[in-house]
Amino acid sequence: MSNHLTDKEIDYYVSGLSSGKDARRFREHISSCPQCAKITETLASVISEEPASAVPGKHVRETVMQQWHTINNLEPDKKPAGR
Repeated sequence: MSNHLTDKEIDYYVSGLSSGKDARRFREHISSCPQCAKITETLASVISEEPASAVPGKHVRETVMQQWHTINNLEPDKKPAGR
């Protein structure tokens, strides 16, 4: 793949919404593209239930997700009960 992945492709992959074929193509790309791999790793750690130690805290996750939705013109998910 000669071009970088789009924000939407990264979002779908990290969210588990990519088809098998797209997910395979995605994994092949990030194995040879440090820039896309870093973006994917960062987003995955921010939205995971168990954030990586590099992520300072819940407030950072919420802020990043709000910005991610704003940048991609998405409606933010409603906050689940108990969180």
